[in-house]
Parts: sequence; structure tokens; C-alpha cells
Amino acid sequence: ADVGRENERLLCLERSTARPGTVPGYDQLALLDVRSGARAIYNYGDDWMVEEHLLIAERGSSLPRWAVGTALDLRARATTVTVFAIDGGEIDLLAQARLPYALPLGLHGTFVRAADA
Repeated sequence: ADVGRENERLLCLERSTARPGTVPGYDQLALLDVRSGARAIYNYGDDWMVEEHLLIAERGSSLPRWAVGTALDLRARATTVTVFAIDGGEIDLLAQARLPYALPLGLHGTFVRAADA
């Protein structure tokens, strides 16, 4: 249903220029403002493999306020789940939970609004 819809912000993964070529994957989360061209970056670091994050909007709004996603700490061999605030055009860390193990890479999810009671 969102295909072809104009968006104000894009959230994507990037590889920092400092990331060693021997380390696979992406290490940065980038928030791009389509209209202004502004760009905010959250760099997890060289020892991390970042996966796609989901954009979450408040009920009744189409503009996302949060990003939620997973990243693999390659050194510790553990996955973290991270929540960022993105409503101000920046990527602000709100919460991070470290799991005691690594989840399989490629974990994707979709949040579906619960039916009103």
C-alpha cells in the first residue's frame, strides 16, 4: 500500500569509509531528509553488523518517530535490539537491550497495529 507514496524521510544502512574491507556488512544507520537533503548518522562501530531497522509512527500519523532494529556485535557474538528517536531529524539512542546470544542474520519484522478493543 506504500508503493509509490512520497516519503519525507528515508532510513538506510551505510558502510563507513573507515570500515575495514575484511569486515562484511554495514556499520551505520543513516536518516535522510528527502526535502532538505539533511543527513543524520548513527555509527555502531567497526565490530558491528547492522541490519535493517523498522520505522514506527505514532497512531494517526504517517511521519515516523522511532526506528527499531537489530545489530550483531561481532566481537561479543551477541545481538542487540535498539530503539532510536528520529522525529527531530536526528538519530537519538533511546534504549538498547543486549541478548545473551546472536540471532540469525536477516531477521526482519513487521509491526501490525492491534485491533482496538
